[in-house]
Amino acid sequence: MPNVQVNFFLGDEVLFDVDLRELEDQSALDALCEVLVLLGRSLRKPVTLSHEGNFDDVVIRYEPGIDEFTLIPIPIP
Repeated sequence: MPNVQVNFFLGDEVLFDVDLRELEDQSALDALCEVLVLLGRSLRKPVTLSHEGNFDDVVIRYEPGIDEFTLIPIPIP
């Protein structure tokens, strides 16, 4: 079972931040996405995942109304 520390905040939507370096493999990413879906569906709110400590740097977003993820491209410096 993957071990990733996730911080989340509840408002009009659910905001998560995570140290992306902790997502070491596909299994860890899949488990995190399952949590996003579970919360989004249960609370009927969008769920946004960002880099740790920076909610302006969104990585992925789950929309429960349409049951879809949106991947936000990360710019390469």
